[in-house]
Amino acid sequence: MSSQISARFLLYHKISQYLVVSDVRSLRAMLATDNKLERARLGKAAGAHEIFIKLEEAGEIGRGNLGLLIKLLTTLGHRRLAEEARKVEEEEKKDLQSENKRKKDDVVDSLRRLKVRREADKTSSRVTEQQLYKLAGNLGREWEMLAIYLGMTTADVFKYKADNPRNPRSQIFSMLMDWRARKGSGATVGALVRNLEEAGVDFDTFEFLTQKNDTESDDSDTEKSDVEDLGRPIDPPIRPASEPIEVELGGAEMKALYDQACEQGTHLVFNTLLMLVGKHGNGKSSLHDSLLQLEFNEHKPSTDGIMITPCLMTGKEKWTITKEIGDKNADFLHALRTEMIKKRKEMEEIDQVVPEEETEQPGLGPHPLQTDPSTKGHMEEAASSQRRPVEDSRSFKLATSTGISRDLSHIVGSKERPAISIWDFAGHGIYYSNHHVLYTHYAIYILTLNLKNPLSADLKPQSAEEEDQSGICAEALQLKTEGDLVDYHLESIRVHTRPKKRDLKDGDQAEDDKRDREPTVIVVGTHKDQVMTKTITTFHADIKAHLKGKAINKHVYDRCFAIDNTKRDPEDPELSELRDAILNIAQEQNHVGRRIPISWLELKSELIEMTKQGRSYCSLQDVIDATDHSRVPEGFTPEENAVIILRFFHLCGDILYFDTPELRNFVVLDPQWFVDVQKTIITIPEYRRDGKPTQWERLEDEGVLEGTLVDAVWGNKKKQEDLKCDLIAYKDELLKMMEQFDLVLQCSPESEDGTSTATSADTTYFVPSLLTAATEEAKLFPKGTNRSKPIFVDFNDKFFPIGLYHRLVIACMRRYKRKPPLAYANCARFVTNNRRQTFVITKERHYLKVELSSSVKEESACFSHGPAVRECLDEDLKRIIGDWIPGIGYKWYFGCFCAEHKEMEREENRFIPITTEDVEEWFQEGEAVCDQFEPATTTIKDIGLAHWYQDEYAEQRNIVLPQASSDDAVAQEMAKMQLSNRQHMAVPPEVDSEPVTEKQLNMLAGKLGKDWENLAIHLDLTTADVDRYKADNPYNTRSQIFSMLMGWRARKGSGATVGALVRNLEEFGVALDTFEFLTQKS
Repeated sequence: MSSQISARFLLYHKISQYLVVSDVRSLRAMLATDNKLERARLGKAAGAHEIFIKLEEAGEIGRGNLGLLIKLLTTLGHRRLAEEARKVEEEEKKDLQSENKRKKDDVVDSLRRLKVRREADKTSSRVTEQQLYKLAGNLGREWEMLAIYLGMTTADVFKYKADNPRNPRSQIFSMLMDWRARKGSGATVGALVRNLEEAGVDFDTFEFLTQKNDTESDDSDTEKSDVEDLGRPIDPPIRPASEPIEVELGGAEMKALYDQACEQGTHLVFNTLLMLVGKHGNGKSSLHDSLLQLEFNEHKPSTDGIMITPCLMTGKEKWTITKEIGDKNADFLHALRTEMIKKRKEMEEIDQVVPEEETEQPGLGPHPLQTDPSTKGHMEEAASSQRRPVEDSRSFKLATSTGISRDLSHIVGSKERPAISIWDFAGHGIYYSNHHVLYTHYAIYILTLNLKNPLSADLKPQSAEEEDQSGICAEALQLKTEGDLVDYHLESIRVHTRPKKRDLKDGDQAEDDKRDREPTVIVVGTHKDQVMTKTITTFHADIKAHLKGKAINKHVYDRCFAIDNTKRDPEDPELSELRDAILNIAQEQNHVGRRIPISWLELKSELIEMTKQGRSYCSLQDVIDATDHSRVPEGFTPEENAVIILRFFHLCGDILYFDTPELRNFVVLDPQWFVDVQKTIITIPEYRRDGKPTQWERLEDEGVLEGTLVDAVWGNKKKQEDLKCDLIAYKDELLKMMEQFDLVLQCSPESEDGTSTATSADTTYFVPSLLTAATEEAKLFPKGTNRSKPIFVDFNDKFFPIGLYHRLVIACMRRYKRKPPLAYANCARFVTNNRRQTFVITKERHYLKVELSSSVKEESACFSHGPAVRECLDEDLKRIIGDWIPGIGYKWYFGCFCAEHKEMEREENRFIPITTEDVEEWFQEGEAVCDQFEPATTTIKDIGLAHWYQDEYAEQRNIVLPQASSDDAVAQEMAKMQLSNRQHMAVPPEVDSEPVTEKQLNMLAGKLGKDWENLAIHLDLTTADVDRYKADNPYNTRSQIFSMLMGWRARKGSGATVGALVRNLEEFGVALDTFEFLTQKS
């Protein structure tokens, strides 16, 4: 309800201003004579306005009923006022008629809703994914508000939108699936209908939920379970234990397609990855050759990028290399597909001569086809819910079972002999930024260490020649000892491979604990032939002592190995034991033995067939043409089907595919090929042979990759022949794909009017990972400019990966692209939209340092860009971590300057954490309490609080209220009168201090009226805030109000209680029935 003053009350006030003392006496006399009001009650009414209030209380006048007032005014000779009263009465009568009509419509609507609810209550079955998918298509723009009502948070809504940025229906479907997962067995049709009804969703939107499922069969020959299921929606298939985790990561839409595709048949796939990591020169490539019993090559060249070798773990003594695994896998899958088609045609011919009644015999109905009998029962149940025509199902079943019945484990792997791909990562620091994003949770890692170098040994400074060969500036990684390097590699594996947290279900805690310990890392010492036995024993002990108590230790295998890579025939005995350990780990991995739909494997076979023909990439249309359209599940188009399957195999690491406007039509069939393409640019100096030396120097000094250098490198005929691609023809797609990995960013400097000034001839790209230049302080903070107090971002476990810093530089460039940054190996300066204001980010070992620089003379505006810079950096960090490094966390800090901290030189020892509540308190108190040396304090000027945060309460502490105009005075007086006549809302003590919830704010947003903007000001928000809420939700007033209330809650922090909100609403004059629900217990 609106909190505005009614026209009737304004009329009363106006009349009281016009009536003189004699008029009031006459008015009182007439009312007393007519016994309209008792004389005693009239005596307490001092003026005309109060008489009108008494008349309303007595029911003589009121809303739409001003006849007595009109008669009195006419008798007193105030015909103009009487006419105004008549107009107010007519308007109020119209409003009452409209309200009555609405109430009548509400009654009808309530009856219809009651009918829907009763039907829903009869249905106790769990809501199905198909029903949720249909509902997602019916819901409109207010689904975000519905999500809050269903118990989700704004962070959840943000995640749904981020996971499906271009598909609103998928966003809604993800939200509904999340609700279903959280409710568990309580996610019934009845529960969903009641929630939708209470949230105010039009029941036409969800009425279908109570109707009989169209897919149910009335065939008298169906199995008993089918008959029992008639009349209620059918539950989805039980989730197989071996469902690929990629399906979960792919979102609700992929899950829906996967479940339907599984009903057509599945196959178990046993494969894993072995990733060799470690410092350059530690012997990773030699270990690779030892595992595969290849000849030792003392002069083997350094690995450039990544080398991938597929093989089968055929035993402890030897692994079988399958260089043609792609061809053999294609042959297998293609043979399976051919066999299925052949058998299907045979059965179709048989069915043409079989009498119709024979095709309806019991037991010939379809059921899912699988190779693992252990899942037969629940998969058969699932199949009964969506029955195909009998003749098609029989042929499909026979063809599939015939095709899979052969023992092909010697080609595709098995539980006993899993297939494995060995990834040998180059150890040069230059590759750390881009290689780490290829780390996966679904691999086994080997960390190689040189036994000759103790963990306590300092990392040797590189000579000029070594620097040139490695292509990395030592300053960038900021590591000092060999032990630091061990931690860096292990932390990199951990933070880049954390699985997304999922909701725990009964009995899943052990599985989640196991997933948290994966992936396993085996520590292998090399150069065993060059050290004594005592050194090896010390090495093992030092590793255990070094890792004790660290989170990264949970990933490390309980045995360390020491290998001599030079020995063959006989080989080092520990090699056999290392192979056996890898095999045992692989057999226990959660993802080995994944169940993949046969239709998806059919498509993969077609993709592998393309690579067999020499193609490393293809178009989306090629993929759509390669799919069997007759097998596309219901509810999906062939294009949607192809895109989702491509996304699945992208998550598996089998292909590279990004569903973006620029790259949607470009599918990389062989990831190794793309690695080979990108390493032609991001490579060590040893391999920089094309282009001009000055162009490579600019790349190292400024991070700028010239378009002409790309043309020179990719135009090399030898490279094009090796990569079997006209790289220049696909230049845009390849560079865009590198941008997807945040490896490069196209630079398009803007003119003053905001338009791009770059042409195709002078296009440049920024590549932060290739920067080697040392920081020049004088250029970052020129003389004559002001420098702010710093603010810091400290990362969990004291680990700040170099790749995160490089991606943050790229993100800042995307935001502040008017002028290229001044960038160094571990520091960069950016120019904001005001060229007189800049900021600098510096990568320290485990934290990020941010500083402001400005030449603005006015002190109050000098660092006005600080709050926006901080908020943008926070937003970019959250996105980067969510996309690439899910296992890392961080907090914001100031540098403390209390007496104790002033004596400490290292700034990381002076951190004081920041919270929203602290900032509010610090501004009010003028100083901050030191977190480490309580009760010592530091002034907010010393920490630079005003440089980075806006003082929202400055105006309150120094506020001077302007003189109100006469009209404002009238409004204020009337508001006070209304408030004085109200009863205060009684808030139960147990509710008063409860934090207000998003669900409550969502409900309140639907009840507030047009005056919400004034309420926002009353809640200490600013007009700028109001403008932002309206701009963010231009077509949805309720969303604007909800954003405002959420903004109030965020600023109040722990003070955003139910009691505080109720008191604010009362003070503003909001009607009691608008927020009465807040005082009720949840």
